[in-house]
Amino acid sequence: ADKPVDKDGTKQSNSRKDKPVDADEAAPNPFDAPARSDWKPPPRDGADEAPKPDESAMDDESPLDEPAAGDAAEGGSYRDRIAAAEQANRDLAAQVERNRAEIERLRFLLESDRDNEPSPANLPPMPLSCRPPAPETPAGDGVLSPGESEALDDAFDAAWEQFEECKRCYQQPLADFEAQILLYEKLRGIYSGTKKYVTNVITTGDSLAKPHYLLENAWAAQKLDIKAAFAKTGQAYDAKLIELNDKLSLILDRIGECETSVNNNPMWRQTSGLFFHQTMANSYKRSD
Repeated sequence: ADKPVDKDGTKQSNSRKDKPVDADEAAPNPFDAPARSDWKPPPRDGADEAPKPDESAMDDESPLDEPAAGDAAEGGSYRDRIAAAEQANRDLAAQVERNRAEIERLRFLLESDRDNEPSPANLPPMPLSCRPPAPETPAGDGVLSPGESEALDDAFDAAWEQFEECKRCYQQPLADFEAQILLYEKLRGIYSGTKKYVTNVITTGDSLAKPHYLLENAWAAQKLDIKAAFAKTGQAYDAKLIELNDKLSLILDRIGECETSVNNNPMWRQTSGLFFHQTMANSYKRSD
């Protein structure tokens, strides 16, 4: 078969190599090109890669050292303010520790004072007959004649005068009695506080570690001295208690005289006064 003829009179070839190549077909096919290890995707339109900062050009100062926009007016950098805040926190923590120590000290003082408070169980009642007179209510319909009203007023005035005399008689003995009761409580408080202190010292000394037998022997000797000194304190307490009991007996004798002379109660000293004296002597006696 004859080959087709072009306009210019040439015959067309049936094979591809005889066919003329277009300009588009002459461009290389990217899918046919061999893979490249250094290939990178093209940058986006209108955007270039941001340049990396030159680390060698950076100085040694931290951004924290550079004051912010409002730091210049405040007169310090951000790091200075952080340091000031941390110092304030440390000061606050130290103040909390001081407060806690003060609270513990006050609690210890309260516990010690509680032991020194007067105990009502040590003070028995002491009845006295010196009391102000009560006005009498008229019997019957309450209507009194002039003579009866005058007699009632005279009786009331006499009773009131007797009460004033009773107060004058009791004034000094009762003042001495109150001072004597205070001495009893002081004696008890001193001995109780000393005993607690000695007990704490001995307990602490026994609980401490003693790595050498010489230390153990030295503490044993020291503990004996402490106990001997405290035994003398107990002896002094007993002697002082006898002295206080004798003085209390004299005060009760004077109160009994007032009961006898003013209130016609001669048995007060052998009854109420004796019971009070024995109770006080037994209440303040040492139990150890």
